[in-house]
Amino acid sequence: FLFYFSLFLLIFAGSKQDFKNKKGKIIKMLVLPAILGLIIAFLSVLKFYIIYKIVVLLFLIVTSVLSYWHFGDSVRRWLEK
Repeated sequence: FLFYFSLFLLIFAGSKQDFKNKKGKIIKMLVLPAILGLIIAFLSVLKFYIIYKIVVLLFLIVTSVLSYWHFGDSVRRWLEK
């Protein structure tokens, strides 16, 4: 979060827009980068967990297929009893 916050803070501080009141400038300088940083950090965490779940799912599928190839006949005989 701190990385994204500082990155957005630098981007917003470098803009040449001038506000008439100081409250609008403070909101622009602190709140908007904080909100954008939180959104990006949340999406990064979500992306990590989605990728992690896909890898686990692929591992389970490959393990199941290999297990079926190895133990398929004995499992079918066991289910027919």
